[in-house]
Amino acid sequence: MDSDTWLYSKVIATPTVDGFDLENEELPVFLIKSNNIKTLVTTRRIIEISGIENKSVMITDIEKVNYDNPKGYPGKILLSTFKIIRLNGAELHFQFETGAAAVGLIYSINTLRTLSK
Repeated sequence: MDSDTWLYSKVIATPTVDGFDLENEELPVFLIKSNNIKTLVTTRRIIEISGIENKSVMITDIEKVNYDNPKGYPGKILLSTFKIIRLNGAELHFQFETGAAAVGLIYSINTLRTLSK
């Protein structure tokens, strides 16, 4: 994967990300940053900050993840949403970049879920 072609997503290699207050020993992993929304996957949570709503979910509280259409449409990189179903049945929606960048997000979340079990 050539992450330089991703428009909104990037793998994080620093211990902090501007705009996010991380807990002690929590590290950023993957960031999706559009014009109005920033979504961060950390070693403990998925956090989304927007002008409308801020939300987060602990990795250990995730029952299921549905990415719906991670490939997007051919020839276009789009932002879409993926759905988290929590252990209590509640649903949360977070943004993600479709296409090749979605693979980075999917691997990040799947790896963290596996490590947390």
